[in-house]
Amino acid sequence: MLTDAIVYPNPGNEIINIRTALKSCIFNLFDTFGRQILKKPMPDRITTVKTNTLSKGTYYYSVTDNNKTIISGTWIKN
Repeated sequence: MLTDAIVYPNPGNEIINIRTALKSCIFNLFDTFGRQILKKPMPDRITTVKTNTLSKGTYYYSVTDNNKTIISGTWIKN
C-alpha cells in the first residue's frame, strides 16, 4: 500500500497532481511568506489542482492525513 504522496509535475504550469492511496488527506499550498493560499481535500487516489491563477515562482506544499504531515516540499510554477 502506498503510504505517502507524490506531487507532480514539478516544475509545472497549469496544474498540480497529487497521488496517494490514503483517503482522508488534505493538500495545502503556501506562498514564500508561509501564507496558506490553497487547502483542498483529497478524496480520490489522484487529485488535480488548477494553478493557472498563480504567479510564476516557488511555492511550498504539504499533504496531511489526520493532522500528520505525510509529505512536504517545494513546487515551482514556470
